[in-house]
Amino acid sequence: MGNPDDQYIDHGYELVKEKARRERILADRDQMELDLVRGNVVVRDDVHKAAFESSRKLRDSLHSMCKQISPQLSSLTNPREIEDLLLDELNQRLEDYINSCA
Repeated sequence: MGNPDDQYIDHGYELVKEKARRERILADRDQMELDLVRGNVVVRDDVHKAAFESSRKLRDSLHSMCKQISPQLSSLTNPREIEDLLLDELNQRLEDYINSCA
Protein backbone atom coordinates (compact mmCIF):
# COMPACT_ATOMS: atom_id res chain seq x y z
CA MET A 1 0.00 0.00 0.00
CA GLY A 2 1.08 3.52 -0.70
CA ASN A 3 1.89 6.10 1.88
CA PRO A 4 -1.24 8.18 2.78
CA ASP A 5 0.85 11.31 2.40
CA ASP A 6 1.33 10.46 -1.30
CA GLN A 7 -2.21 11.60 -2.15
CA TYR A 8 -1.48 14.99 -0.59
CA ILE A 9 1.79 15.23 -2.50
CA ASP A 10 0.04 14.31 -5.77
CA HIS A 11 -2.76 16.74 -5.04
CA GLY A 12 -0.25 19.49 -4.21
CA TYR A 13 1.65 18.80 -7.41
CA GLU A 14 -1.56 19.06 -9.44
CA LEU A 15 -2.37 22.37 -7.75
CA VAL A 16 1.07 23.72 -8.62
CA LYS A 17 0.67 22.59 -12.24
CA GLU A 18 -2.79 24.15 -12.47
CA LYS A 19 -1.54 27.41 -10.95
CA ALA A 20 1.36 27.53 -13.43
CA ARG A 21 -1.05 26.87 -16.33
CA ARG A 22 -3.36 29.65 -15.15
CA GLU A 23 -0.47 32.09 -14.78
CA ARG A 24 0.71 31.22 -18.30
CA ILE A 25 -2.82 31.90 -19.62
CA LEU A 26 -2.95 35.24 -17.79
CA ALA A 27 0.48 36.20 -19.11
CA ASP A 28 -0.62 35.32 -22.66
CA ARG A 29 -3.76 37.41 -22.24
CA ASP A 30 -1.73 40.34 -20.92
CA GLN A 31 0.64 40.04 -23.89
CA MET A 32 -2.29 40.01 -26.33
CA GLU A 33 -3.76 43.10 -24.71
CA LEU A 34 -0.38 44.85 -24.88
CA ASP A 35 0.02 43.90 -28.54
CA LEU A 36 -3.47 45.23 -29.25
CA VAL A 37 -2.73 48.55 -27.53
CA ARG A 38 0.58 48.86 -29.41
CA GLY A 39 -1.16 48.21 -32.71
CA ASN A 40 0.68 44.93 -33.34
CA VAL A 41 -2.55 42.97 -33.75
CA VAL A 42 -5.15 43.17 -36.49
CA VAL A 43 -8.70 41.93 -36.59
CA ARG A 44 -8.96 38.84 -38.79
CA ASP A 45 -12.25 39.89 -40.39
CA ASP A 46 -10.76 43.25 -41.33
CA VAL A 47 -7.82 41.53 -43.02
CA HIS A 48 -10.12 39.18 -44.93
CA LYS A 49 -12.30 42.07 -46.09
CA ALA A 50 -9.28 44.09 -47.20
CA ALA A 51 -7.79 41.12 -49.06
CA PHE A 52 -11.09 40.44 -50.80
CA GLU A 53 -11.54 44.09 -51.78
CA SER A 54 -7.96 44.34 -53.03
CA SER A 55 -8.29 41.15 -55.07
CA ARG A 56 -11.57 42.35 -56.54
CA LYS A 57 -9.94 45.62 -57.63
CA LEU A 58 -7.11 43.71 -59.31
CA ARG A 59 -9.58 41.45 -61.11
CA ASP A 60 -11.59 44.47 -62.28
CA SER A 61 -8.45 46.22 -63.46
CA LEU A 62 -7.34 43.20 -65.47
CA HIS A 63 -10.79 42.78 -66.99
CA SER A 64 -10.97 46.44 -67.99
CA MET A 65 -7.53 46.18 -69.56
CA CYS A 66 -8.98 43.96 -72.27
CA LYS A 67 -11.45 46.61 -73.34
CA GLN A 68 -8.92 49.43 -73.09
CA ILE A 69 -6.14 47.89 -75.19
CA SER A 70 -8.19 45.90 -77.70
CA PRO A 71 -8.15 48.77 -80.26
CA GLN A 72 -4.35 48.88 -80.07
CA LEU A 73 -4.10 45.11 -80.32
CA SER A 74 -6.34 44.95 -83.35
CA SER A 75 -3.99 47.19 -85.28
CA LEU A 76 -0.92 45.09 -84.49
CA THR A 77 0.21 42.16 -86.60
CA ASN A 78 3.63 41.44 -85.18
CA PRO A 79 3.39 38.84 -82.38
CA ARG A 80 6.32 40.42 -80.57
CA GLU A 81 4.59 43.84 -80.50
CA ILE A 82 1.40 42.23 -79.22
CA GLU A 83 3.31 40.44 -76.49
CA ASP A 84 5.16 43.62 -75.51
CA LEU A 85 1.94 45.61 -75.28
CA LEU A 86 0.24 42.94 -73.18
CA LEU A 87 3.24 42.60 -70.88
CA ASP A 88 3.54 46.37 -70.44
CA GLU A 89 -0.14 46.68 -69.55
CA LEU A 90 -0.07 43.69 -67.19
CA ASN A 91 3.09 44.89 -65.49
CA GLN A 92 1.65 48.37 -65.02
CA ARG A 93 -1.54 47.03 -63.46
CA LEU A 94 0.34 44.61 -61.22
CA GLU A 95 2.67 47.39 -60.11
CA ASP A 96 -0.33 49.58 -59.34
CA TYR A 97 -1.81 46.69 -57.34
CA ILE A 98 1.39 46.18 -55.37
CA ASN A 99 1.63 49.90 -54.61
CA SER A 100 -1.97 49.96 -53.42
CA CYS A 101 -1.21 47.15 -50.99
CA ALA A 102 1.77 48.91 -49.43
